Amino acid sequence: DLDSDNDGIPDNVEGQKTVGYIAPSNVVDNRTGIDVVYGSGIQPVNTDYDKFPDILDLDSDNDGLLDIEENGMANAIVTFTDTDNDGLDNLFEGSNTSDPLDANDEINIPSSSILPDLDGDVFSGGDVDYRDLFNTNPPPSATLDFDGVDDYLSTDIFIEGRDQVSIMAWVKSNPSNTGLTTIAGEDVACKIYLLNGNIPCFSIKTQGSTAKIISASPIVFSEWHHIAGTYSNATGIMKIYVDGKLEGTQNIGATASKIECSTSSNGAFEIGRASSNVANKEYFKGEIDEVRVFDKALTDDQIQRMVYQEIKNISGNVGGMIIPKAVVDISTGTTIPWANLIGYYPMTDIKNNTTSDFSGNNRTLKLVNITTTQAQTAPMPFRTGANGSWTSPATWLHGSVWDIKTISKNKDWSIVKIEHNVTTTNSHKNLGLIIDSNKSFTVNGDNQINNTWYLELNGSLDLMNDSQLLQGLNSDLVTSANGKILRRQEGTTNVYWYNYWASPVGLQGATSLTNNNAATNNPNNSTFRLNLLKEGNSSNVQFTSAYNEVGKISTRWLYTYKNGLNYYDWAPLAPTTTITPGVGYSQKGTGNAGSQQQYIFEGKPNNGTILVPVSDVGGAGSVPTVSKTDYLLGNPYPSALDIHKFIDD
Repeated sequence: DLDSDNDGIPDNVEGQKTVGYIAPSNVVDNRTGIDVVYGSGIQPVNTDYDKFPDILDLDSDNDGLLDIEENGMANAIVTFTDTDNDGLDNLFEGSNTSDPLDANDEINIPSSSILPDLDGDVFSGGDVDYRDLFNTNPPPSATLDFDGVDDYLSTDIFIEGRDQVSIMAWVKSNPSNTGLTTIAGEDVACKIYLLNGNIPCFSIKTQGSTAKIISASPIVFSEWHHIAGTYSNATGIMKIYVDGKLEGTQNIGATASKIECSTSSNGAFEIGRASSNVANKEYFKGEIDEVRVFDKALTDDQIQRMVYQEIKNISGNVGGMIIPKAVVDISTGTTIPWANLIGYYPMTDIKNNTTSDFSGNNRTLKLVNITTTQAQTAPMPFRTGANGSWTSPATWLHGSVWDIKTISKNKDWSIVKIEHNVTTTNSHKNLGLIIDSNKSFTVNGDNQINNTWYLELNGSLDLMNDSQLLQGLNSDLVTSANGKILRRQEGTTNVYWYNYWASPVGLQGATSLTNNNAATNNPNNSTFRLNLLKEGNSSNVQFTSAYNEVGKISTRWLYTYKNGLNYYDWAPLAPTTTITPGVGYSQKGTGNAGSQQQYIFEGKPNNGTILVPVSDVGGAGSVPTVSKTDYLLGNPYPSALDIHKFIDD
């Protein structure tokens, strides 16, 4: 019988892989009765990993379309007719219906034959349609969902036998989940799972011991959360994290014993169900994304720097897809070699009933019973979807399934991408902040934007009132030519009184990603000119050469004082004179009504190390106007300084 399941595709085609297919030689081994090119026979392909190989499977890829509907020929047999009695219906014999010895009939080279391949992926990891779960491949932005009935992913075991491990995934749990539902892992040896559908748990079992379990606080159903577990036998410490926050630590005792599965293990690493030979398979219902496994127990800092972004190989180390820097534990400077990543599944490359392992270890996952995908909505990073307030779900691209709109739940290591005009009345601390070109992030009230690692300023950060931008010791600034902040400063309006200050910004201009915090002067900072100063209403400041003129700044009182000894060392400024960061200057009031006037410093924010060259021109001693050298400095940053700490340092 050339076609055991009568789907129009000969067994010799269905029994072999599409790419790498070996054509028959038509020379039969008299001892075995098998064509000599196949040796002792072939192991029939089973595309969907069910109980039936393709030669007996009416729907080889389990996509809901019968193979006979995807064979490129007739899609149904009304009355079976087989003139040459070879088991293949005449519908699929072509012009010659009397060729009983032709094992393939119309399909001689399956990869380039009548068999359809709608998305043309047969030579790029996919397959022809009858073997391709998705005849049109899902976009890279898709992810897999699990029905909680029989959906799961599987590959050979690879965690057992190791001394350390870190395992993590993004999950969105369906409210119908009850009891135990497995996220990912190997038996009980190393597994992250949910109790009652919303309590994250992490289990570890080592040689000669029972499984040890640690749990965290409940997560919200139908909302994305990141679950991670780490373990090292050298310390005996196991930890569990939710959204990067350490939720629990347990010391189960240092040991030389390695991670070990129980006797119930089915020998697989699986996602979406328990990889154990037990009655309750703990099927997960919901969505799982960005599964990563490392053979090291990562630190809190390392985990937090990659929670809200996908990862990639940067010069041999694990780095960020959004923040293009190596993931590092700042306290120790320890990076993560890419070789420590032993399994990585972003669920974005779905072809031929598989999803790829992006770690480079070729631990491809097989899709079992999964027939649908969903849009990728996990927050990697948090992105806006419309103009609006930070606390409005509608402002965020997937606000209904993210916790970003709830201020109390915002994490200090969040990565946020502002792609629209957004306002806030709160302070925010983040690991990464990216503002797109021609977009603005407006901070009302007296609040703080505290960035700790990466600030990409292509649009504008508008700091209203006394709001400020604080870039920590390890925060690097990248800007486009148009990237800027608007920082407000109040000064006296009295035409007889001086204001003494410095600009927190410089001229706008593009800067690249460099270490902004080295011992040398930060090359990203730029000079400032007074003719760039703005009124509180954003109009340009006006100047006058008169001693005073209402509404204008008199140029007669613009001075710097650098390495001076006496009154005569005050140096006049013009509105077009460039002033380097940190250099202070004097300016009298404009005579406007009220005691205070608001100015706006608009430009590229100063950050990192700022060195001001000074010389002790007075020599030994500190006698005023004789040997005491003075220099007028100003705060060069768009945030407050601790003046006592500054002087002490």
